[in-house]
Amino acid sequence: MGDALNRELQSAPSYDGQFGPRVASIGHEALARARGLADRLTERSLQLRNKADAFQAVDSTARQGIDNVWGQLQAWSRSDAGWNTLDIPLTLAQLHVLSAFMAPDDDREPPLWLRTLLGAAEGWGRAVDGARSLVGLGTYGLMRAGDGARALVDIGFYGLLRASIGAEALTKIALHRSLRVPPAANVAETEPAESPPISGPTSGPFALGAPTRPEITHDNGFLETHPPEAPTLDDYVQLAQWRIKLQAAEILRPDLSEATASYRHFLDGGGEPRDFSYEAFVEGDASGALTLQNAIAEAQVHTEVLCSGLTDCSLTSQPFYVGGDDARFPYPATENWQKTIGAHPFWISTETTSQVVNGTTIYQMEFTLHAEDRYNFNPGMADIATGTPDSENGRFEITGLGHQYMHYGEITRTVTWQEGQAETTTTIQVPSEGAGSP
Repeated sequence: MGDALNRELQSAPSYDGQFGPRVASIGHEALARARGLADRLTERSLQLRNKADAFQAVDSTARQGIDNVWGQLQAWSRSDAGWNTLDIPLTLAQLHVLSAFMAPDDDREPPLWLRTLLGAAEGWGRAVDGARSLVGLGTYGLMRAGDGARALVDIGFYGLLRASIGAEALTKIALHRSLRVPPAANVAETEPAESPPISGPTSGPFALGAPTRPEITHDNGFLETHPPEAPTLDDYVQLAQWRIKLQAAEILRPDLSEATASYRHFLDGGGEPRDFSYEAFVEGDASGALTLQNAIAEAQVHTEVLCSGLTDCSLTSQPFYVGGDDARFPYPATENWQKTIGAHPFWISTETTSQVVNGTTIYQMEFTLHAEDRYNFNPGMADIATGTPDSENGRFEITGLGHQYMHYGEITRTVTWQEGQAETTTTIQVPSEGAGSP
Protein backbone atom coordinates (compact mmCIF):
# COMPACT_ATOMS: atom_id res chain seq x y z
CA MET A 1 0.00 0.00 0.00
CA GLY A 2 2.88 2.35 0.84
CA ASP A 3 4.61 1.54 -2.48
CA ALA A 4 1.42 2.17 -4.51
CA LEU A 5 0.82 5.49 -2.77
CA ASN A 6 4.42 6.52 -3.40
CA ARG A 7 4.15 5.69 -7.14
CA GLU A 8 1.03 7.78 -7.53
CA LEU A 9 2.55 10.72 -5.73
CA GLN A 10 5.77 10.52 -7.78
CA SER A 11 3.74 10.99 -10.97
CA ALA A 12 2.04 14.17 -9.76
CA PRO A 13 2.45 17.03 -12.33
CA SER A 14 4.56 20.01 -11.47
CA TYR A 15 2.99 23.42 -11.16
CA ASP A 16 5.23 26.41 -11.41
CA GLY A 17 8.14 24.08 -10.55
CA GLN A 18 6.88 23.51 -6.98
CA PHE A 19 3.82 21.21 -6.72
CA GLY A 20 5.38 18.06 -8.18
CA PRO A 21 8.54 17.98 -5.95
CA ARG A 22 6.46 18.64 -2.80
CA VAL A 23 4.03 15.84 -3.54
CA ALA A 24 6.91 13.46 -4.29
CA SER A 25 8.51 14.31 -0.97
CA ILE A 26 5.27 13.45 0.83
CA GLY A 27 5.16 10.12 -0.98
CA HIS A 28 8.68 9.18 0.18
CA GLU A 29 7.81 10.01 3.78
CA ALA A 30 4.58 7.97 3.65
CA LEU A 31 6.48 5.01 2.21
CA ALA A 32 9.04 5.08 5.04
CA ARG A 33 6.34 5.23 7.71
CA ALA A 34 4.31 2.46 6.12
CA ARG A 35 7.33 0.15 5.95
CA GLY A 36 8.20 0.84 9.63
CA LEU A 37 4.63 0.05 10.70
CA ALA A 38 4.68 -3.15 8.66
CA ASP A 39 7.89 -4.26 10.38
CA ARG A 40 6.38 -3.66 13.83
CA LEU A 41 3.20 -5.56 12.93
CA THR A 42 5.29 -8.47 11.71
CA GLU A 43 7.21 -8.51 15.01
CA ARG A 44 4.00 -8.38 17.09
CA SER A 45 2.41 -11.17 15.10
CA LEU A 46 5.41 -13.39 15.74
CA GLN A 47 5.18 -12.68 19.49
CA LEU A 48 1.45 -13.48 19.52
CA ARG A 49 2.09 -16.71 17.65
CA ASN A 50 4.72 -17.71 20.23
CA LYS A 51 2.24 -16.95 23.04
CA ALA A 52 -0.42 -19.01 21.32
CA ASP A 53 1.99 -21.93 20.96
CA ALA A 54 2.84 -21.66 24.66
CA PHE A 55 -0.84 -21.59 25.68
CA GLN A 56 -1.51 -24.59 23.47
CA ALA A 57 1.33 -26.50 25.13
CA VAL A 58 0.05 -25.62 28.62
CA ASP A 59 -3.50 -26.54 27.65
CA SER A 60 -2.33 -29.88 26.32
CA THR A 61 -0.36 -30.59 29.49
CA ALA A 62 -3.27 -29.54 31.69
CA ARG A 63 -5.65 -31.74 29.73
CA GLN A 64 -3.32 -34.70 30.16
CA GLY A 65 -3.13 -34.00 33.89
CA ILE A 66 -6.91 -33.73 34.17
CA ASP A 67 -7.38 -36.96 32.23
CA ASN A 68 -4.90 -38.65 34.56
CA VAL A 69 -6.59 -37.40 37.75
CA TRP A 70 -10.04 -38.21 36.44
CA GLY A 71 -8.87 -41.68 35.49
CA GLN A 72 -7.64 -42.23 39.03
CA LEU A 73 -10.87 -40.81 40.44
CA GLN A 74 -12.98 -43.11 38.27
CA ALA A 75 -10.93 -46.16 39.23
CA TRP A 76 -11.16 -45.17 42.87
CA SER A 77 -14.92 -44.61 42.69
CA ARG A 78 -15.38 -48.15 41.38
CA SER A 79 -13.36 -49.60 44.24
CA ASP A 80 -14.58 -50.40 47.72
CA ALA A 81 -12.22 -47.90 49.34
CA GLY A 82 -13.64 -45.15 51.54
CA TRP A 83 -13.49 -41.45 50.70
CA ASN A 84 -10.58 -40.91 53.07
CA THR A 85 -8.26 -43.27 51.17
CA LEU A 86 -7.81 -41.05 48.10
CA ASP A 87 -4.26 -39.77 47.91
CA ILE A 88 -4.97 -36.90 45.48
CA PRO A 89 -5.40 -33.39 46.91
CA LEU A 90 -8.57 -32.11 45.22
CA THR A 91 -10.48 -28.95 46.06
CA LEU A 92 -13.94 -27.80 45.08
CA ALA A 93 -12.43 -25.34 42.64
CA GLN A 94 -10.42 -28.12 41.00
CA LEU A 95 -13.38 -30.47 40.95
CA HIS A 96 -15.44 -27.74 39.32
CA VAL A 97 -12.90 -27.49 36.49
CA LEU A 98 -12.50 -31.25 36.39
CA SER A 99 -16.23 -31.83 36.06
CA ALA A 100 -16.25 -30.08 32.66
CA PHE A 101 -14.05 -32.90 31.29
CA MET A 102 -15.84 -35.79 32.99
CA ALA A 103 -17.13 -38.41 30.60
CA PRO A 104 -17.71 -41.67 32.53
CA ASP A 105 -16.69 -44.74 30.57
CA ASP A 106 -19.57 -46.84 31.90
CA ASP A 107 -23.18 -46.42 33.01
CA ARG A 108 -22.50 -47.14 36.64
CA GLU A 109 -23.81 -44.41 38.99
CA PRO A 110 -21.04 -42.81 41.10
CA PRO A 111 -21.26 -43.39 44.87
CA LEU A 112 -23.02 -40.90 47.12
CA TRP A 113 -19.85 -39.25 48.41
CA LEU A 114 -18.65 -38.60 44.84
CA ARG A 115 -22.03 -37.24 43.77
CA THR A 116 -21.92 -35.02 46.85
CA LEU A 117 -18.50 -33.61 46.03
CA LEU A 118 -19.35 -33.11 42.35
CA GLY A 119 -22.55 -31.39 43.37
CA ALA A 120 -20.55 -29.19 45.71
CA ALA A 121 -18.12 -28.45 42.87
CA GLU A 122 -21.00 -27.44 40.62
CA GLY A 123 -22.34 -25.18 43.36
CA TRP A 124 -18.93 -23.61 43.79
CA GLY A 125 -18.90 -22.71 40.10
CA ARG A 126 -22.14 -20.78 40.56
CA ALA A 127 -20.96 -18.72 43.53
CA VAL A 128 -21.30 -14.97 42.92
CA ASP A 129 -20.48 -11.70 44.62
CA GLY A 130 -23.17 -10.30 46.88
CA ALA A 131 -23.97 -9.46 50.47
CA ARG A 132 -25.46 -12.29 52.44
CA SER A 133 -25.83 -14.46 49.31
CA LEU A 134 -26.67 -18.09 49.91
CA VAL A 135 -25.02 -20.61 47.60
CA GLY A 136 -26.17 -24.23 47.43
CA LEU A 137 -23.19 -26.55 47.33
CA GLY A 138 -23.81 -30.19 46.59
CA THR A 139 -26.10 -32.77 48.14
CA TYR A 140 -25.55 -31.54 51.70
CA GLY A 141 -25.58 -27.83 50.76
CA LEU A 142 -22.96 -25.29 51.70
CA MET A 143 -23.77 -21.66 52.43
CA ARG A 144 -21.47 -18.77 51.83
CA ALA A 145 -22.25 -15.16 52.62
CA GLY A 146 -20.33 -12.59 50.62
CA ASP A 147 -20.09 -8.83 50.90
CA GLY A 148 -18.12 -7.17 48.13
CA ALA A 149 -15.79 -10.12 47.59
CA ARG A 150 -16.16 -13.31 45.55
CA ALA A 151 -16.93 -16.23 47.83
CA LEU A 152 -14.22 -18.86 47.90
CA VAL A 153 -15.18 -22.20 49.36
CA ASP A 154 -12.68 -24.96 48.97
CA ILE A 155 -13.57 -28.41 50.33
CA GLY A 156 -10.84 -30.91 49.55
CA PHE A 157 -9.73 -34.30 50.73
CA TYR A 158 -6.72 -32.56 52.22
CA GLY A 159 -8.48 -29.43 53.40
CA LEU A 160 -11.62 -27.45 53.86
CA LEU A 161 -10.92 -23.80 53.19
CA ARG A 162 -13.22 -21.17 54.56
CA ALA A 163 -13.10 -17.80 52.84
CA SER A 164 -13.67 -14.62 54.78
CA ILE A 165 -15.85 -11.82 53.54
CA GLY A 166 -13.50 -9.26 52.04
CA ALA A 167 -11.06 -12.02 51.05
CA GLU A 168 -9.49 -12.36 54.50
CA ALA A 169 -8.66 -15.03 57.05
CA LEU A 170 -8.51 -18.40 55.31
CA THR A 171 -8.49 -21.37 57.69
CA LYS A 172 -7.91 -24.99 56.73
CA ILE A 173 -9.82 -27.87 58.27
CA ALA A 174 -8.17 -31.11 57.26
CA LEU A 175 -10.23 -33.95 55.80
CA HIS A 176 -7.29 -36.13 54.86
CA ARG A 177 -7.27 -39.65 56.19
CA SER A 178 -4.45 -38.77 58.58
CA LEU A 179 -6.79 -36.40 60.44
CA ARG A 180 -8.52 -37.89 63.41
CA VAL A 181 -10.36 -35.39 65.58
CA PRO A 182 -10.19 -36.55 69.19
CA PRO A 183 -13.55 -37.61 70.58
CA ALA A 184 -15.32 -34.92 72.52
CA ALA A 185 -14.17 -34.97 76.10
CA ASN A 186 -16.51 -34.93 79.02
CA VAL A 187 -15.62 -31.58 80.53
CA ALA A 188 -16.40 -32.46 84.11
CA GLU A 189 -12.73 -31.91 84.89
CA THR A 190 -13.11 -28.23 83.92
CA GLU A 191 -15.76 -27.68 86.58
CA PRO A 192 -14.48 -25.13 89.12
CA ALA A 193 -13.18 -26.71 92.29
CA GLU A 194 -15.76 -26.94 95.04
CA SER A 195 -15.23 -24.63 97.99
CA PRO A 196 -15.61 -25.66 101.61
CA PRO A 197 -19.08 -25.09 103.07
CA ILE A 198 -19.79 -21.72 104.66
CA SER A 199 -19.86 -22.07 108.45
CA GLY A 200 -20.07 -18.50 109.77
CA PRO A 201 -23.15 -16.60 110.98
CA THR A 202 -25.72 -16.23 108.21
CA SER A 203 -28.48 -13.90 107.10
CA GLY A 204 -30.57 -15.22 104.26
CA PRO A 205 -28.20 -16.31 101.46
CA PHE A 206 -25.23 -14.43 103.03
CA ALA A 207 -22.70 -15.59 105.60
CA LEU A 208 -19.98 -13.85 107.51
CA GLY A 209 -16.62 -14.88 106.07
CA ALA A 210 -14.04 -14.50 103.32
CA PRO A 211 -15.11 -14.76 99.65
CA THR A 212 -16.00 -18.41 99.05
CA ARG A 213 -17.44 -19.78 95.84
CA PRO A 214 -20.61 -21.70 96.69
CA GLU A 215 -21.54 -25.03 95.18
CA ILE A 216 -22.78 -24.43 91.64
CA THR A 217 -23.62 -27.25 89.24
CA HIS A 218 -23.57 -26.81 85.47
CA ASP A 219 -25.18 -29.02 82.85
CA ASN A 220 -23.03 -30.93 80.36
CA GLY A 221 -24.90 -29.97 77.20
CA PHE A 222 -25.33 -32.67 74.58
CA LEU A 223 -22.62 -34.75 76.23
CA GLU A 224 -25.08 -35.27 79.07
CA THR A 225 -27.08 -37.65 76.91
CA HIS A 226 -24.93 -38.43 73.84
CA PRO A 227 -21.66 -40.38 73.78
CA PRO A 228 -18.75 -38.85 71.84
CA GLU A 229 -18.53 -39.73 68.14
CA ALA A 230 -16.02 -39.22 65.35
CA PRO A 231 -17.04 -36.49 62.87
CA THR A 232 -18.39 -37.40 59.44
CA LEU A 233 -18.07 -35.60 56.12
CA ASP A 234 -21.50 -34.09 56.70
CA ASP A 235 -20.30 -32.74 60.06
CA TYR A 236 -17.44 -30.94 58.31
CA VAL A 237 -19.83 -29.44 55.79
CA GLN A 238 -22.12 -28.26 58.59
CA LEU A 239 -19.09 -26.82 60.39
CA ALA A 240 -18.18 -24.87 57.25
CA GLN A 241 -21.70 -23.44 57.13
CA TRP A 242 -21.48 -22.23 60.71
CA ARG A 243 -18.03 -20.73 60.25
CA ILE A 244 -19.37 -18.80 57.28
CA LYS A 245 -22.35 -17.58 59.31
CA LEU A 246 -19.94 -16.56 62.07
CA GLN A 247 -17.75 -14.57 59.68
CA ALA A 248 -20.79 -12.83 58.23
CA ALA A 249 -22.07 -11.93 61.71
CA GLU A 250 -18.66 -10.64 62.79
CA ILE A 251 -18.72 -8.14 59.92
CA LEU A 252 -22.42 -7.41 59.42
CA ARG A 253 -23.62 -7.55 63.06
CA PRO A 254 -21.31 -5.49 65.30
CA ASP A 255 -24.14 -5.46 67.84
CA LEU A 256 -23.39 -9.17 68.42
CA SER A 257 -19.69 -8.69 69.20
CA GLU A 258 -19.75 -10.57 72.52
CA ALA A 259 -21.91 -13.33 71.06
CA THR A 260 -19.65 -13.90 68.05
CA ALA A 261 -16.50 -13.84 70.20
CA SER A 262 -18.03 -16.44 72.52
CA TYR A 263 -19.12 -18.67 69.64
CA ARG A 264 -15.70 -18.44 67.99
CA HIS A 265 -14.18 -19.62 71.28
CA PHE A 266 -16.62 -22.54 71.22
CA LEU A 267 -15.25 -23.54 67.80
CA ASP A 268 -11.58 -22.69 68.29
CA GLY A 269 -10.90 -22.47 72.03
CA GLY A 270 -10.45 -26.18 72.70
CA GLY A 271 -12.61 -26.04 75.83
CA GLU A 272 -10.38 -23.56 77.66
CA PRO A 273 -12.15 -21.14 80.06
CA ARG A 274 -12.91 -17.66 78.78
CA ASP A 275 -13.50 -14.34 80.55
CA PHE A 276 -16.30 -12.06 79.43
CA SER A 277 -17.10 -8.49 80.47
CA TYR A 278 -19.92 -8.29 83.00
CA GLU A 279 -19.43 -4.55 82.84
CA ALA A 280 -20.45 -4.68 79.17
CA PHE A 281 -23.49 -6.78 80.10
CA VAL A 282 -24.56 -4.18 82.65
CA GLU A 283 -23.97 -1.28 80.27
CA GLY A 284 -25.48 -2.87 77.18
CA ASP A 285 -28.46 -4.83 78.52
CA ALA A 286 -31.32 -3.56 80.69
CA SER A 287 -31.50 -6.92 82.48
CA GLY A 288 -27.81 -6.65 83.34
CA ALA A 289 -28.27 -3.19 84.85
CA LEU A 290 -31.28 -4.36 86.87
CA THR A 291 -29.43 -7.45 88.05
CA LEU A 292 -26.53 -5.36 89.39
CA GLN A 293 -28.86 -2.86 91.06
CA ASN A 294 -30.84 -5.56 92.86
CA ALA A 295 -27.74 -7.57 93.80
CA ILE A 296 -26.24 -4.50 95.49
CA ALA A 297 -29.51 -3.82 97.34
CA GLU A 298 -29.60 -7.45 98.52
CA ALA A 299 -26.04 -7.20 99.82
CA GLN A 300 -26.83 -3.94 101.68
CA VAL A 301 -29.72 -5.53 103.54
CA HIS A 302 -27.64 -8.43 104.87
CA THR A 303 -24.59 -6.26 105.54
CA GLU A 304 -26.62 -4.25 108.04
CA VAL A 305 -27.65 -7.52 109.74
CA LEU A 306 -24.28 -9.28 109.86
CA CYS A 307 -21.89 -6.33 110.09
CA SER A 308 -23.70 -4.25 112.70
CA GLY A 309 -21.23 -3.17 115.37
CA LEU A 310 -18.21 -4.38 113.34
CA THR A 311 -15.60 -2.01 111.97
CA ASP A 312 -14.49 -4.46 109.28
CA CYS A 313 -16.69 -7.16 107.85
CA SER A 314 -16.53 -9.70 105.02
CA LEU A 315 -19.54 -11.48 103.53
CA THR A 316 -19.97 -14.21 100.96
CA SER A 317 -23.19 -15.54 99.46
CA GLN A 318 -24.98 -18.54 98.07
CA PRO A 319 -25.70 -18.49 94.31
CA PHE A 320 -28.36 -16.35 92.66
CA TYR A 321 -29.68 -17.10 89.17
CA VAL A 322 -30.19 -14.69 86.29
CA GLY A 323 -33.10 -15.89 84.17
CA GLY A 324 -34.52 -18.06 86.95
CA ASP A 325 -37.62 -17.64 89.09
CA ASP A 326 -36.45 -14.45 90.84
CA ALA A 327 -37.82 -11.47 88.89
CA ARG A 328 -35.10 -9.24 90.35
CA PHE A 329 -32.59 -10.98 88.09
CA PRO A 330 -34.29 -11.26 84.66
CA TYR A 331 -33.07 -13.13 81.61
CA PRO A 332 -30.85 -11.03 79.29
CA ALA A 333 -32.95 -8.72 77.13
CA THR A 334 -30.67 -8.31 74.11
CA GLU A 335 -29.81 -10.90 71.47
CA ASN A 336 -26.10 -10.27 72.08
CA TRP A 337 -26.26 -11.32 75.72
CA GLN A 338 -28.89 -14.01 75.23
CA LYS A 339 -26.40 -15.72 72.95
CA THR A 340 -23.34 -14.92 75.09
CA ILE A 341 -24.41 -16.01 78.58
CA GLY A 342 -28.20 -16.44 78.68
CA ALA A 343 -29.37 -17.73 82.05
CA HIS A 344 -26.46 -17.97 84.50
CA PRO A 345 -25.63 -18.12 88.19
CA PHE A 346 -23.66 -15.58 90.21
CA TRP A 347 -22.57 -15.10 93.78
CA ILE A 348 -21.54 -12.06 95.80
CA SER A 349 -18.64 -11.20 98.06
CA THR A 350 -18.20 -7.96 100.01
CA GLU A 351 -15.58 -6.21 102.14
CA THR A 352 -17.17 -3.56 104.32
CA THR A 353 -15.91 -0.94 106.75
CA SER A 354 -18.14 1.15 108.98
CA GLN A 355 -17.87 4.21 111.16
CA VAL A 356 -20.25 6.17 113.34
CA VAL A 357 -20.63 9.84 112.47
CA ASN A 358 -22.90 12.00 114.65
CA GLY A 359 -24.68 8.89 115.88
CA THR A 360 -25.23 7.45 112.37
CA THR A 361 -23.46 4.37 111.10
CA ILE A 362 -22.00 4.84 107.64
CA TYR A 363 -21.07 1.75 105.63
CA GLN A 364 -18.58 1.60 102.76
CA MET A 365 -18.82 -1.70 100.94
CA GLU A 366 -16.50 -3.09 98.25
CA PHE A 367 -18.99 -5.18 96.33
CA THR A 368 -18.05 -7.91 93.83
CA LEU A 369 -20.44 -9.94 91.72
CA HIS A 370 -18.91 -13.21 90.48
CA ALA A 371 -20.73 -14.67 87.44
CA GLU A 372 -20.08 -17.95 85.69
CA ASP A 373 -21.73 -19.98 82.98
CA ARG A 374 -20.99 -23.10 81.02
CA TYR A 375 -21.17 -22.15 77.36
CA ASN A 376 -22.79 -25.02 75.52
CA PHE A 377 -25.94 -26.11 73.71
CA ASN A 378 -28.77 -28.14 75.18
CA PRO A 379 -31.09 -30.84 73.81
CA GLY A 380 -34.59 -29.57 73.10
CA MET A 381 -33.59 -25.91 73.23
CA ALA A 382 -33.46 -23.32 70.43
CA ASP A 383 -32.03 -19.87 69.82
CA ILE A 384 -34.51 -17.19 70.90
CA ALA A 385 -33.86 -14.75 68.04
CA THR A 386 -33.64 -17.19 65.12
CA GLY A 387 -35.36 -20.34 66.33
CA THR A 388 -32.35 -22.42 65.28
CA PRO A 389 -32.35 -25.70 67.24
CA ASP A 390 -29.45 -26.17 69.65
CA SER A 391 -28.95 -29.60 68.12
CA GLU A 392 -27.19 -28.05 65.10
CA ASN A 393 -24.31 -26.94 67.30
CA GLY A 394 -24.75 -29.65 69.89
CA ARG A 395 -23.54 -32.05 67.22
CA PHE A 396 -20.17 -30.27 67.31
CA GLU A 397 -19.93 -30.98 71.05
CA ILE A 398 -20.52 -34.67 70.37
CA THR A 399 -17.94 -34.89 67.57
CA GLY A 400 -15.27 -32.66 69.12
CA LEU A 401 -15.54 -30.03 66.35
CA GLY A 402 -16.65 -27.59 69.06
CA HIS A 403 -15.99 -27.58 72.80
CA GLN A 404 -18.15 -26.35 75.63
CA TYR A 405 -16.27 -24.24 78.15
CA MET A 406 -16.56 -22.24 81.36
CA HIS A 407 -17.38 -18.54 81.04
CA TYR A 408 -16.40 -16.14 83.85
CA GLY A 409 -17.15 -12.49 84.51
CA GLU A 410 -16.90 -10.15 87.48
CA ILE A 411 -17.98 -6.62 88.27
CA THR A 412 -17.09 -4.49 91.30
CA ARG A 413 -18.55 -1.36 92.84
CA THR A 414 -17.83 0.82 95.87
CA VAL A 415 -21.11 1.42 97.70
CA THR A 416 -21.63 3.92 100.53
CA TRP A 417 -24.80 4.49 102.53
CA GLN A 418 -26.19 5.33 105.95
CA GLU A 419 -27.59 2.53 108.06
CA GLY A 420 -31.35 2.16 107.65
CA GLN A 421 -31.44 4.70 104.80
CA ALA A 422 -30.04 2.75 101.86
CA GLU A 423 -32.86 3.76 99.50
CA THR A 424 -32.14 7.49 99.86
CA THR A 425 -28.44 7.76 100.79
CA THR A 426 -26.69 5.19 98.60
CA THR A 427 -23.89 6.31 96.31
CA ILE A 428 -22.21 3.87 93.92
CA GLN A 429 -18.79 4.34 92.36
CA VAL A 430 -16.86 2.35 89.77
CA PRO A 431 -13.31 1.62 91.01
CA SER A 432 -10.80 3.88 89.30
CA GLU A 433 -8.79 0.96 87.88
CA GLY A 434 -11.89 -0.32 86.04
CA ALA A 435 -14.38 -2.97 86.90
CA GLY A 436 -15.16 -6.43 85.80
CA SER A 437 -13.20 -8.93 83.81
CA PRO A 438 -11.79 -7.94 80.42
